[in-house]
Amino acid sequence: MSEAAWAELGYEREFLDRVAALESDDTDSWMCDPPASSDGTLIQGWATDVNTSGSRVFAMGSMGYTIPHPPLDDWRAAGRRVVAASLYYFYGAWRASFEWHYGEHYDRAQARGNLPWIDMYSFGLPIALSLGDWAAADKLLEWPGPDLPFDEGLDDLTEEDNAYQIWLASRLRGEPATACEAQLGAVLRGRRKRPKLAQAAAQALLDRDPTAFTQALTAQLRHHRQRELDPKQLDCAFCLEATALWHLARRQDLKAQEPPHELMILIARP
Repeated sequence: MSEAAWAELGYEREFLDRVAALESDDTDSWMCDPPASSDGTLIQGWATDVNTSGSRVFAMGSMGYTIPHPPLDDWRAAGRRVVAASLYYFYGAWRASFEWHYGEHYDRAQARGNLPWIDMYSFGLPIALSLGDWAAADKLLEWPGPDLPFDEGLDDLTEEDNAYQIWLASRLRGEPATACEAQLGAVLRGRRKRPKLAQAAAQALLDRDPTAFTQALTAQLRHHRQRELDPKQLDCAFCLEATALWHLARRQDLKAQEPPHELMILIARP
């Protein structure tokens, strides 16, 4: 990315300096190992802290902002922490038996049917792909399925947003289209434009059509820049869905042309 990408996107240095200082002061909560506890709420809290803080640091670094606080200056390492926390949250041994809210006791199957998932997944996957950690990405892609509960996450996501992630993971796993017909229908019939645009780009990727992929990705990124980007927030500094798709295309050697520069800076490219 351009060294000035953060400025091109409307972020102010003073804002980024404040966020970097806050994250540097709070490293004890997220640059640490997961709690050695059977309390699932503590583990979820730790994973959420890693996901939130690590993705902020990763976003700032990917926009070319130089973080003046070691070890946060290694923003790629922060991204790797997000990926590792996502994998631990979904697949860690702790899920075999743990306590949850109100004294409930869950096993792995009950956890899958009840615990939130969308935030850890929607950040973990694109960051893993952008870092070229294909093994971690493939493991994360095993997670989404139609049995998962609806999860609006911290950003008021919709059923269509959930359905898009489930549909894409299913198709990337090589499952037949019939396995996720309901999820595809929810995206196409829904009113939300973001998952529709992501699905169009993803379909072009699945069809291995580089021209259609570039056109659809450009439309997706343009929508993100016009409607989703907020220079007072860092969770939208790069387009999560487009970042995942661009690096999937790179992995498949699709040879698609890049969208215009002012849109490509919305894709994290470490």
